[in-house]
Amino acid sequence: MPQAQKKQSYGINYVRFVNTGDFVPLDCSWNKPRPTNRSAYLWHAGLWMACKESHEVMRKYWFNDSFYKENPEYVDADLNGGLRKWFYGNKEGVNVTWNGWARERELYEPWLMAKFPGDMFCITPDSYWPLALSKLPFDRSESNIHEYAVEFDPAWTSELAGLEKYRPTDRLSPTLAFAIRIFCEIATQEVILPRFIHLIDKYSGWKSVSNAEEHSVYYDCEYEYIRIDPSDSLATNRLVRHTPMLRFLDQVDRLLKHRLTWKRKTSPRGWGHYGLPPDGLSVRKLVRVMARRDKEVVPKIIRGTTTYPKMKKAASVT
Repeated sequence: MPQAQKKQSYGINYVRFVNTGDFVPLDCSWNKPRPTNRSAYLWHAGLWMACKESHEVMRKYWFNDSFYKENPEYVDADLNGGLRKWFYGNKEGVNVTWNGWARERELYEPWLMAKFPGDMFCITPDSYWPLALSKLPFDRSESNIHEYAVEFDPAWTSELAGLEKYRPTDRLSPTLAFAIRIFCEIATQEVILPRFIHLIDKYSGWKSVSNAEEHSVYYDCEYEYIRIDPSDSLATNRLVRHTPMLRFLDQVDRLLKHRLTWKRKTSPRGWGHYGLPPDGLSVRKLVRVMARRDKEVVPKIIRGTTTYPKMKKAASVT
């Protein structure tokens, strides 16, 4: 009997795309009642980032020791082993990688962040300037990002609704412009580009048509997420009708389907019309929606009648 596939857990980390073309973690200040940074690496790192006091204890323990002052190359290895032991209960499992980031730190903040291979990075551009400077896959950055995401805003639908045709993205909000730019680039199917972009959706409900477990789940410090393919009508998990996300994707198709189809047809790796549906390339083929676990719509059936759906209780990630 084949062994069931083990569920994989990954993190979602939130970063800013700054004018230098680099990715910088969102600020995380313990002096604020609710930190703005919801990144999973804060959760992965345990005591290292739990609070100002615990971080200070660890910093003194690891970095004030004379051995580590003389041999700084061992700091990463020992912290890596410690995190694996904390996360897995032993020193086996995937490595925790440490990245240095270009940012100004407050005195209590580390210069290292922990992430697991396969973690997703949600990118918010500071302005239009970094979009003009850099191209996917952002070779200037040392962040080694492979899974890209942007956080969906329902207001994007209103931005696009009044347009009769595609217009330059510098007239749109920076994050929407960034998302549209990625749609157009990955439509070419270039080898160095990701196959799709993830849209983190905190608003749309979804439903499950099967009891099958997801092979992969994602977390930030607030929610658990599942990945949904909006182009697959036979998918186990699907967005419910008339959700904000589906309205947005319909608006993008209305404005960009012709452009995306042309990008695919004229790309050296696009093989012309091969594999394209008669009505062209939909943006739904280029995105994966990250839906909140607690937004699942569960119909309640009483005496053969389905009542209004309710949401499941929010999942805890602590």
